Amino acid sequence: MLAEGRRRAIEQSGWGEEFRLVQPHNLAFWVYCLLVVAGGYVLAGQISIALAAYSGALIQGVISFALLGAAYLWYIHYEDRYTTVPRKLAAAGFVWGFVAATGAFALLANDAVMSLYSKRFGASFAFDWGAALAAPIDEELAKGAGVLLLLVLAPGLVRSPFDGLILGAFVGLGFQISEDISYAWIGAANAFGEVAAAQTTIVVRILASIPSHWMYTAVFGAGLVWFIGRPDVPARKGLGAGLMLTAMLMHGLWDASAAIAGNSVFGGIVPTAVAAILISVFAWVYTTTQPLEREWMRDLMAPEVAQGVVTPAELGALAGTRSQLRSYVRTQLDRRRAERVLGAETELAHQIARDGGAETAAVRRSRAAVLEARTP
Repeated sequence: MLAEGRRRAIEQSGWGEEFRLVQPHNLAFWVYCLLVVAGGYVLAGQISIALAAYSGALIQGVISFALLGAAYLWYIHYEDRYTTVPRKLAAAGFVWGFVAATGAFALLANDAVMSLYSKRFGASFAFDWGAALAAPIDEELAKGAGVLLLLVLAPGLVRSPFDGLILGAFVGLGFQISEDISYAWIGAANAFGEVAAAQTTIVVRILASIPSHWMYTAVFGAGLVWFIGRPDVPARKGLGAGLMLTAMLMHGLWDASAAIAGNSVFGGIVPTAVAAILISVFAWVYTTTQPLEREWMRDLMAPEVAQGVVTPAELGALAGTRSQLRSYVRTQLDRRRAERVLGAETELAHQIARDGGAETAAVRRSRAAVLEARTP
């Protein structure tokens, strides 16, 4: 019975399955490659301009936002603690956001739509409202297209809305870092080449980095998976569409903050409210999508409890929420050893999934590592 539960958990979650980007017989692979190449071509043209005229600002932007990106990559991976998204799939998502969604879609579409607004409603309207009415649609659909393409390329790996949340976060982060770097040198360009302007832009973008693209697209990605449905997650089209529209709406309100507030003293209320709502929606999606992931973890590791490798309390921590994990560690006399054991058990879970639940030499070594971690 326990072995059957383990087999079912591996099959339903796709945990342990490898991601292959190169799939010549899959049209999605060629679409992905074509748009990444097209986006790279557009970005290369912009980078050449920046290097020629604003190299100092560009270098500062690259260094600052590379560090910021690394911090967010760590955080997203840290929160993806159950049936984790493979690194290759996460990298493919980041590249799509950084290159294709930015270069092949957003830069071209935003300029075109804002030009239409300017011609139809005047330059003043386009300046105040153009970004808020163009970017949320163009950019969220461009990033969402990447999540959809990768779902087609890895249907066995994107099996729950939680997977959509994490994959969307990686896609959105790629877009965010790419956009941030471009804003750094554009800030210098608007200030006639002053590097100090780029430094100001960098500080502002870092401070505003939490309620940003990585979070918009995380919510959008979860909504997309819910809208489509997966083999073990029935489609909920109303909820899915609502989350995708919410991501667009929050994006639009954030971009429209200055236009909405005008010159009033309440200029900070709109972005603060948008940030609070977006973070709340993200937190709701995160907590709502976790139970299935935790159930898979529990079913995968239940046989290890029966064998005495993992204790029931440790399994409760492994398959529990982050707060339950912290509470368990705090109750242990030797907290460092408890963390060491839980880390070894997590690696054991990944090894079991990679080997399809089979009793392999690698699994036995991972079990031995758990026992070794218990040693004072």
